[in-house]
Amino acid sequence: MRIGLKNHNQGVIPAQAGIHNHRPISYCKNLEASGIWIPAGVYPGFGAGMTKVCLLLLCLLWHFSAHAEEAYQTFNLKNGLEVIVIPNHRIPAVTHMIWYKTGAINEKPGKTGIAHYLEHLMFKGTGLTKAGEFSSAIARNGGHDNAFTTYDYTAYFQVIPKESLEKVMTLESDRMVNLKVPENEAVNEKQVVLEERRSRLENNPKARLLADIRAELYKGYPYANTVIGVKSDIENLSLNDVMNFYHAYYAPNNAILVVSGDVTPEEVRNLAEKYYANIPARDIPKPVWPEAQPVQKHLVTLHDKTVKQNELFVYFRAPSVNSKDKEMAFPLLLLSEILGGGPTSRLYQDLITTKKQAVEINSYYSEIALGTSEFAIQAIPAAGADFKTLENSIDGEIAAIAKGGVTAEELARAKNLLESEVIYSHDSLRSLAFIYGEAAASNLPADYVAKWPGNIEAVTPAEITAAAKYLAEDKNKVTGYLAP
Repeated sequence: MRIGLKNHNQGVIPAQAGIHNHRPISYCKNLEASGIWIPAGVYPGFGAGMTKVCLLLLCLLWHFSAHAEEAYQTFNLKNGLEVIVIPNHRIPAVTHMIWYKTGAINEKPGKTGIAHYLEHLMFKGTGLTKAGEFSSAIARNGGHDNAFTTYDYTAYFQVIPKESLEKVMTLESDRMVNLKVPENEAVNEKQVVLEERRSRLENNPKARLLADIRAELYKGYPYANTVIGVKSDIENLSLNDVMNFYHAYYAPNNAILVVSGDVTPEEVRNLAEKYYANIPARDIPKPVWPEAQPVQKHLVTLHDKTVKQNELFVYFRAPSVNSKDKEMAFPLLLLSEILGGGPTSRLYQDLITTKKQAVEINSYYSEIALGTSEFAIQAIPAAGADFKTLENSIDGEIAAIAKGGVTAEELARAKNLLESEVIYSHDSLRSLAFIYGEAAASNLPADYVAKWPGNIEAVTPAEITAAAKYLAEDKNKVTGYLAP
């Protein structure tokens, strides 16, 4: 589920998000190959070593849906702003998030990277603040803030003491409508973005390979480019370009306000009415979703002398809950766990324990996307193992499930693993706000979060077999070899 940016052992990388510290030098830990930028410490476990694709936060859904205290409430302001309130009175703190339903998918040819560049410039001045003063004001009020840009959405968040919520709404509602960036700040920040691209993508062989894989997997589709954009496009972006994008997409009727923590729905409604309700709605351009072209190039290879060990990536284009064949989404999510979800998984047991062909293997699938998604497998070959043999073994394991299915015990174990991971970080205010916000920003109904556990429980062994058959017959597959 893209809600959780499911973790991956720094290998298989989800397609969407990016989180930045907005300082003169980027401190982000980059997973840019598919648009994900996560600085260590922003989310527990993210950026410091990724382990299983979006399950961690997904499992929070299971936990919190069973606790009445965290029952959410939603309402809409007169200007179309959707508001989600998630009370959690364990500590006197609050997470405040604004999600805009715009990202890299809204960029025009020649303007790639503009959504991410705008995210940077949102910290460079408004009607109330000068460059840098937004984050300074949050810090003075005992909190911290950050932001991230993805293909499908862009979000800004603050974690603050409860008594600072009104101050945050004052600032965030101001930059929703009153962004005023000096030309010199825009020029300087463009250099920060370009340096970020150099250090996190151009100088990262794995990121470059994964970007190449995505370009082949999604050719002709909005997910084909990286979120950070093409270098020449970034260089040519003007402040006027960015402000036009801002005025087109940053509006209350294209946004979601999420507040999680020590608040009541009444408190949030009163403040939201005071600070957000009078911002005018706008007509929002709709993204164009062409059909992705059939994959023509099925193998991408990258050699770089800085690479220390071979690495294999296998990507399948796969449905999401918003695309064609969406009924495959939850079976694919569990298939990912059965195939590559740890030491008891099929790939681990077959390729690491038995055949000794790999020393590491993981799988990834995210069912949430506005468009289509991907199912991916990452492996580090054992000494002496060649890429093709390992790739054939992976395909063979998928084919075995497609032909022979999985046992009821395997499926139950996968479901239980999702549930057990809840305990790991069940007290994160940010996680709750992120979960509900991403679902809403992905055009999913408010009850999607509450229904997620039931959708997982309802998956049958026969549906897992069908999901494996879908992958086994998928012609839209791209394999990547990374080597010295």
